[in-house]
Amino acid sequence: MPEFNVREYGSDVIFGMPDGPKTKWKETAYLGVYILEEYEPIGTQNLKTEDLINELGKVPNNIRKYITSIVLATFSHPHQEWFNKRMGREGNAFASANPELGQITIYAIPKERAILKETLSKHFTLAHEAGHIIDAVIQQPEFGFFAYSPKWSKAMCEDSRVERNRSDLPSYLVSPYAEEMKSLRDDFADSVMYFSSEGRYKEFLKENFPNRYKILEELLGENGTIQ
Repeated sequence: MPEFNVREYGSDVIFGMPDGPKTKWKETAYLGVYILEEYEPIGTQNLKTEDLINELGKVPNNIRKYITSIVLATFSHPHQEWFNKRMGREGNAFASANPELGQITIYAIPKERAILKETLSKHFTLAHEAGHIIDAVIQQPEFGFFAYSPKWSKAMCEDSRVERNRSDLPSYLVSPYAEEMKSLRDDFADSVMYFSSEGRYKEFLKENFPNRYKILEELLGENGTIQ
């Protein structure tokens, strides 16, 4: 494990943290990202710094470099009710991103560490949240986020006419999650998530959503415009 420093941070640094006294955090730097874990744990956050270190190594540098910090929060999502309403069912918001800070927050969920680690890995959570940060970094001012731009909308429309290699894929959005959330921003974030994998997920995006893939290659590829 890399060495860590102990810092005191409050709601001015930790996105979503309730106002009040500052908290001591273990701050560990790894691959250019600061990982914050509570120094004197109160027992609400079951994930550990080493769990994030393991996942960060799977995120390629062209995606990872947009992440400044990751917080293992001791609190739940500040807008949990909104999340449930958007999902149309009860659930726990696992993570969110603050593009202005380049910060990813992993919220406290009352589940065993092994389950949370599996969720973190299975859903490529860090790459997805990095996608939200990138969406804002390359925003066009008149649209707010790149996901709302005509260029991305055109790619989505063109991809909807592509013959898919699986019959269970969404017809318009890139993933079941984006479709469930009815969110263009999650469509972009999940596209980045697929693109971040050098294995079958990247090929999945290229084969089934080639116009989205082309845009991400132009932006994030070896000769990308936002390198």
